[in-house]
Amino acid sequence: MEAKEAGRELAGFDEQLADYSAKAPEAKLGILTNGIQWRFFTDIVNENVMDKEPFVQWDVLADEQPPIDFLTVLQKSEYNAGLLRAFAQRTRQQNLLVQELARLLRTPCRI
Repeated sequence: MEAKEAGRELAGFDEQLADYSAKAPEAKLGILTNGIQWRFFTDIVNENVMDKEPFVQWDVLADEQPPIDFLTVLQKSEYNAGLLRAFAQRTRQQNLLVQELARLLRTPCRI
């Protein structure tokens, strides 16, 4: 976990967290936060290498629903590394699908 002061821009600190992750490959969850924005990383793309993109992001001040399903997985009473990995994989696949659909919708159809 890498925590910065509230309000500090998180851009650029992903790499710092990735460096920490490389030194402790047994840690399967990386968290980068400034107390307001939260980014959650794991190693879905390449095992033992932190992904470049977080699988969950949450801004506590944004007018959006918090990721309750993910926060439930993080509860001490519910925590299971395998479940966390499955959640991250499913979320990544959903994000890739949404990105591809958005790309297709932006591209004019040629018949």
